Amino acid sequence: MRPHLLIAFLFLCPAAFSQDLNINQDINTITVKGVTFNQVVSRLLSHGYAIKNLDNKNKTVHTSFSKCKSKTAVMNISLNVHVRDSVAIITGKMCYNLNNNQYASPDSARTSVVKYTRGAAKEAFLEMDSFAKSFKSEMIYSKTYY
Repeated sequence: MRPHLLIAFLFLCPAAFSQDLNINQDINTITVKGVTFNQVVSRLLSHGYAIKNLDNKNKTVHTSFSKCKSKTAVMNISLNVHVRDSVAIITGKMCYNLNNNQYASPDSARTSVVKYTRGAAKEAFLEMDSFAKSFKSEMIYSKTYY
């Protein structure tokens, strides 16, 4: 390939070097190593999540639905975190507001799994990812089958 064609290709394909390529669209689980259950609960609260269910025995916490920082939709996110052997497994659910009204309550009867896809679902995943990254610890992305 000629050098000028290679340079043109590199400018035309910036997505080829994007970090997004490291995460495939089926990813719906983030594992964070080296964290405790108390750290997870504290971090959820400091990030503005309200705790819905807390199970100290099984080291599991579920948050209530809260507004997601979405640019495209009025949606809500709920995180589920299970900690075992200093490893936190984070998954999430998302839902829109009733009748997609900005001022309505979350329609928690119709939820979907947060996963790295596109649009609003991707925005929800990126919010879950931001929470996971706040631990500044080793992370693994994977797909969990429900």
